[in-house]
Amino acid sequence: MPLTNLITLIAEVAAKRTAQEGKTKEETPDSVPPILSSIWTRLRPPFHNFLKMVLYLAQADLSFSAYGDSV
Repeated sequence: MPLTNLITLIAEVAAKRTAQEGKTKEETPDSVPPILSSIWTRLRPPFHNFLKMVLYLAQADLSFSAYGDSV
């Protein structure tokens, strides 16, 4: 699921919960940091692993010169 769809879905759920509970506009910004924190906590490990892989591949010698190929 693309990140934009995930953010839209979270916003819709938060709006529905706010409408059901009858919160005022002043109370809703307090709920944003925990939501963003939970999203970052779930996305950090896969993002970190992806970044490590990209950096490793960027440093790796991909010329295949060890195999005698002239690319």
